[in-house]
Amino acid sequence: MKKTLFWFRNDVRTQDNAALACAMGSASEIGFVYVHDPRLWQLSSAGLPRLGWHRRRFLRESICALSSQLASSGFCLTELWGFPETILPEIIELEGFDSLVFSKDPAPFEKSIEQELI
Repeated sequence: MKKTLFWFRNDVRTQDNAALACAMGSASEIGFVYVHDPRLWQLSSAGLPRLGWHRRRFLRESICALSSQLASSGFCLTELWGFPETILPEIIELEGFDSLVFSKDPAPFEKSIEQELI
């Protein structure tokens, strides 16, 4: 039996999500998490907000829709605040997950977080 934790990142869709399809196909038990990284609320090195107000609103609406879609299929989306590279290993250990699945992202900031998790 494989207990998998699926981490939603920038792609918060249930349809046409290759990583999610892979996780669902290989897990006997699955959990879903979205981690609100506080660094996304800070200014970038260029002095610009990483997430503007419109994108923040769109993200909130998208996460609400995702939560509803998962609930309609009998699943629950857990939303957490903190650094993913710290929180995810703790959740994996505490809840006894065997694997973590997520969509990879080519952006430097996101890749640096992935490297912390590998």
